Amino acid sequence: MIYMLGNFLHRIEAGRREAYFGDLDLARVAETIALAGVEPGMRDAEFRSKHSSFASVVGVDGQRAMNASSIASALGMSRETVRRKLKQLLKLGFIQEKGRAQFVLTPGVMQQPQRQALFAYGIQQVVQLMNECLEQGVVGWATHQAPRGGRGQGSRGGAPTPAGKIP
Repeated sequence: MIYMLGNFLHRIEAGRREAYFGDLDLARVAETIALAGVEPGMRDAEFRSKHSSFASVVGVDGQRAMNASSIASALGMSRETVRRKLKQLLKLGFIQEKGRAQFVLTPGVMQQPQRQALFAYGIQQVVQLMNECLEQGVVGWATHQAPRGGRGQGSRGGAPTPAGKIP
């Protein structure tokens, strides 16, 4: 499993390096802003439904902004390093200010063809990892039956089905 997971992470990191000009700290800052920006909305069923795919654009008003201190704290990076990365991301047009020193992802950035291709690559890599795990017997298919009886009883797993590849 460790070998398969290591290979998976290596492939994913290669894609991230390509997307962020070889700068994984830049990737971490950008991805933190992107994820934190929509995290509160993802708790709302209507927001989740509206933005359930990467094709959906979340506007500035739909995002929670982050400042350099919050990003530095979340990532364990120095504020000065985060500030340098924020300047780069602003210059690239990847992020914008929502308020004074409050940053959000620029709407439409995630919908750019090169970013969509990287998402597709990432999904392909997850599927490949799961297929490798199935082939090696690290994971297996299982069916789950609806819980029987009253409240508080967990679901009961059914018999495993033959392992097959994920399409």
